[in-house]
Amino acid sequence: MMGIHKLTAGDGYLYLLRSVAAVDSTNKGRSSLSDYYSAKGESPGVWTGRGLVGLSEPPGPLHDEARASAPVPSKLSKHQRKTQAAAALASKLWAVDDGSAVTEDQMRSLFGLGVHPNAVALTDALLKGKSNRAGAAAAVKLGRPFRINPGESELQRRLAVAYRDHNLSLGNGWDDGIEDSLRAQMRTSIAGEMFEAQHGRQPADDRELGGFIARQSRELTTSTAGFDFTFSPVKSVSTLWALAPIQVARVIEKCHDRAVDDALDFLQDTACFTRTGTNGVAQVE
Repeated sequence: MMGIHKLTAGDGYLYLLRSVAAVDSTNKGRSSLSDYYSAKGESPGVWTGRGLVGLSEPPGPLHDEARASAPVPSKLSKHQRKTQAAAALASKLWAVDDGSAVTEDQMRSLFGLGVHPNAVALTDALLKGKSNRAGAAAAVKLGRPFRINPGESELQRRLAVAYRDHNLSLGNGWDDGIEDSLRAQMRTSIAGEMFEAQHGRQPADDRELGGFIARQSRELTTSTAGFDFTFSPVKSVSTLWALAPIQVARVIEKCHDRAVDDALDFLQDTACFTRTGTNGVAQVE
């Protein structure tokens, strides 16, 4: 079975961070049923797909800069050596290797900002060369910026009030900064209250609450940053995986991974498109 969840630009990637990337688990094939039910987080994500090849080549000027080499390296000035070294490093950083782990910075860059997944490292490398901030920002763009609507959702409005009241209760300025961990707790609490008011029950798990938060934030944007496909085997397979000896559990897991790979190949062949041109007028493979 496959579930589909739309990821909106801007804060939409936070859903992935909260429900997938947070507390990543590497303990596949748990040793007991209690471990299976008590474990939190998901297995660390990895990059895959045919689109990765499109990220491996830097823009023309940077590509030429990285390839440039003087006939007599010893006669290069210190500035020239620094520029070439930075360009060469940036060229290497452009690639996103198939099977490499997905980091929080990469998710924020791609799904939150619509730029190259390695934008943070690339920008740092380019600035160490001769690129200025405007040039580095232009280099890591993957197209037009996501279109963001400045309007606020109900969740955002309630959070703004909660942040203000918290600061005032401590005698701080109403707009003073609040620690990220505390902001996350407040967001979870308020979103949980809103979910219960709308559905008459508490969220079943962190994933359901994360999806609710993402949907409540959707009014902030008119752009879709991506889609979250959730592949779930039937319950009997999940139960067998949880109860089986570790060797059998690993075989079941490999079968599931193979099925996911086949599904992704099918999607890439028949269902995945992108848009280009003014207002995305052209749909292309």
